[in-house]
Amino acid sequence: MLFHITAQHDHLTCSGVAARKAGGSLAESQRETNRWLEGNDKIKVIYAHSNNPSHRMFAVVETDDWDALNEPTN
Repeated sequence: MLFHITAQHDHLTCSGVAARKAGGSLAESQRETNRWLEGNDKIKVIYAHSNNPSHRMFAVVETDDWDALNEPTN
């Protein structure tokens, strides 16, 4: 089954904004935040797009396991 996912946060909860304020590595923050784009054994990421100014991401994923969509990635 294919699923369209829309995820959104704001500037107050953005890990990139927090990393910049803390003087940390923006690249490291982005690597950690976007790790889900690799997919896993149960979910294949077909397409992903980020609209950075609106802090919104869109993705199309494929899975045969509905519960896998809600499992933590860590």
